[in-house]
Amino acid sequence: MSNAGHEGEEGSVGKGKYRDDPAIVVSVPHRLDIGGTWDLPPLLYFGRRYKPKTLTIALNIVTTVVIDNGTCGYNVVQMSQVGQKPYEWSGGLDAHDYTGRLGLIQAVLAFFNIEGAKVDIDIGVPPQVGLGGSGALTVALVNACAEYAGEELNVTRTAHDIENGFFSMTGFQDQMAALAGGIRLWYWEYPPEKSIGQELLKPIDYHYLEDRIVIAIVGKHNSTKINQQQVQAFLTPANRQGWIDMNKGTAMAAKAIQNYDWKQLTKCIYDEHCFRNRIAPQRIADMELYIKATIGKNGVFATAGAGQAVCWYFSPDINDILSIKDKWRDLGARLLSSKIASSEIYDNEGNNAQRISERI
Repeated sequence: MSNAGHEGEEGSVGKGKYRDDPAIVVSVPHRLDIGGTWDLPPLLYFGRRYKPKTLTIALNIVTTVVIDNGTCGYNVVQMSQVGQKPYEWSGGLDAHDYTGRLGLIQAVLAFFNIEGAKVDIDIGVPPQVGLGGSGALTVALVNACAEYAGEELNVTRTAHDIENGFFSMTGFQDQMAALAGGIRLWYWEYPPEKSIGQELLKPIDYHYLEDRIVIAIVGKHNSTKINQQQVQAFLTPANRQGWIDMNKGTAMAAKAIQNYDWKQLTKCIYDEHCFRNRIAPQRIADMELYIKATIGKNGVFATAGAGQAVCWYFSPDINDILSIKDKWRDLGARLLSSKIASSEIYDNEGNNAQRISERI
């Protein structure tokens, strides 16, 4: 039974079973994906007969939430984010502005009826870059708040539903990848939080992918608009076969990773992004110079999320990687780490993943 406050009660202040312990700390990774969009409701539900799949690569770029009892009767939230000035807010639950910069964070605090807490948040990627930032933030915060308030629930579903209250067309891959870590092929089921993520490589072999990927931030994107375009391309029959082929290609990409077949993986990534760029050409807006830098190499240029903000390059030839890094850096790109986050945090049931918590 939940110990969190309910309507008519005062907000909960550290009512979890660890309320006398030091701060609760939760860190979760961001992600790259192959076969994304299939986790969005229209494709996941209407396309169920096609056995939807998404391949996620959890990056060792993390968002961290620290929550502890505060020293006053209202919440104090401090947030830092790559590329943004630090931000601080304090106030009671009734003073929450869900249209403001901290709206999503305040929504989670309100859901658990938490008041009087000190919350520190460090977001490892800039806003709106297509690496699952809001999903990772919500998962980390829901997991920390559930433990703090002493409430047992499905973290994946709760995080998704709260986030979906802010952003239309929210999928499930960001939440699942954040909780699961590693390199996984997700077989989307109903309900989605019960989906299984097949681990494709053990951590000892992550370097095979890490050494062949370049990731760079080059701009900002509008995922909602582009996602709507991509979904519309599925809803009408004209482009549906392309989606079906892409879904099959995701399974082939997973098999290629398991077989260490990097040339086949390159082809799978190429085929997917050719299709995506045809139905939503603005995905690669203002990326011409970065694309040109890859011409004559052995790999493939791709975009993260809905495009426009983050591009990445994969090559079966490790010798390509240093060259692409130098060229993109000269063009002004901000290179990100390609290190992969361990899968040891995985909780297959989607419940409070306390293995990703530590106490300091």
